[in-house]
Amino acid sequence: MSLTADAVVIGGGVHGTSIAWHLAKRKMRVVLLEKKFLASGGTGKSTALVRQHYDNFVESALTHASWKYFVNWKEIVGGDAGFVQSGFIRTVIPKEIAALKANIEMHAQIGISTKLISAREVQEIEPSWDVSDIEYAAYEPDSGYADPQATTLAFADGARDLGAKIRQETGVLKINVRNDRVVGVTTDKLGDIAAPSVIIAAGPWTPHLLKPLGIGVPITCERHQVASFILPKDVQTRVCCIDGAKEMYFRPEGHNLILVGCGVGAKHVDPDHYNEGIDEAHIEFTAERISARIPKMIEGQSQGGWAGFYDMTPDEKCLLGELPVKGLYINAGHSGTGFKIGPAAGLCLAELICDGVAKTVDITPLHWSRFAQGKKYFGDHPYSTSWHTGHTEKAKGES
Repeated sequence: MSLTADAVVIGGGVHGTSIAWHLAKRKMRVVLLEKKFLASGGTGKSTALVRQHYDNFVESALTHASWKYFVNWKEIVGGDAGFVQSGFIRTVIPKEIAALKANIEMHAQIGISTKLISAREVQEIEPSWDVSDIEYAAYEPDSGYADPQATTLAFADGARDLGAKIRQETGVLKINVRNDRVVGVTTDKLGDIAAPSVIIAAGPWTPHLLKPLGIGVPITCERHQVASFILPKDVQTRVCCIDGAKEMYFRPEGHNLILVGCGVGAKHVDPDHYNEGIDEAHIEFTAERISARIPKMIEGQSQGGWAGFYDMTPDEKCLLGELPVKGLYINAGHSGTGFKIGPAAGLCLAELICDGVAKTVDITPLHWSRFAQGKKYFGDHPYSTSWHTGHTEKAKGES
């Protein structure tokens, strides 16, 4: 006899555990399956920025809804997500100041606390920065960063307390479908689990699970490196930053470290077998980049770093919603920016599954079918630069 549940969640990162917690709150019998351990994939390697500035409405609305969780975590979820309200700055190149202003206006309409600040005001906040290339920036005083493992484990613990079953080191061999409707999954440890709803939150492993069903999703896996440096004694940096002007992102870590990410990583990597360390050449490249914004960082000592991966889509936006099999849902393809929307994405999927429609945020622009229809989702005022441009790392055999 197979096990039964109301919903099976595949994937134990921040998105999978958020979905499990939200569904369990709706009194559903939930089983979450993770083939390794919780936060062992992209979540565990995330720098976990909790910023609300995007150049499109849907992601900004999702991050604002998620931010409300992070600042009230103990009351809403329980436990501790490790949220630090450091503030956040978004810079752009001069020709994109009009887009910056338009996006700030859009964010204000959502309810995000944000404002346009001048280069002088940027330097008042961060005296160590060189702001000679900045005219204006966006500033979110209430944003910051969290602890990705703590966030995931808090959702998992909360889901268990609500009755969900979480099974680690349990892989899904196949998703079972009958008459175009999902009926459950087959696992390597527990056999079959019967369920009328299955949610895939498996990052770059998602295409492999869907291919036997004849469902193709354009998700590829890209390696991304993060460098860590000790701040020189006379340098302080408080805020998180997406530095479009210098094509990188960075944030403080603890009392005397800074984490920096920049550059395009090797594409089409195997998420089960890739180099999880940082390359020496990339440390040097990153040191030059951060020193361009914080000149005294040229004296900063490297603490090494690590490499994680992004599950990329063609428009660098996630796939969120129901697939063409009834009862089968997807939450994947977050392209390196998914951690911060984990709470709201789980909420919206729970609403979609239980109520038939996502009420908190309209997620239809993120539906998987947009690519089959030849559409990509972009905001009205997109930016051309980010940390995900510039220096390119090549995979072995890639020309």
